[in-house]
Amino acid sequence: MAKILLIEDEDILLDTLSELLRYEKYEIIGATTGEEGLRLAVSEQPDLVLCDVVLTGIDGYDVLKALRENQTTRQIPVIFLTGQASPREVKAGMGMGVNDYLCKPASRPEIVAAIRKQLNNRPADGPI
Repeated sequence: MAKILLIEDEDILLDTLSELLRYEKYEIIGATTGEEGLRLAVSEQPDLVLCDVVLTGIDGYDVLKALRENQTTRQIPVIFLTGQASPREVKAGMGMGVNDYLCKPASRPEIVAAIRKQLNNRPADGPI
């Protein structure tokens, strides 16, 4: 069972996404701040991170940067799921190394397809 770290500061959205992904048979770890998400990424070594961009404290871009700079988390796929959907913002995220960029409101099939695509693209032994 793949482990997904959700970083989302809106409790209702975090709960909804968690329920949706548990239904899809994923193990879910939730964080409501970027700082908490980073701590959990290092300690839990998830198979994928699904992260909002606009967060309390450090934002999704800072989370991505920190994950990519850390040897133990640099290979974990990261998907942004955010309302920040201007072409400039999408380009910035992709330029920083985000694996996919979904715009809210994203449908269940969109979210699940993006997650499956990233999990299928991982090295056979998972994150390095």
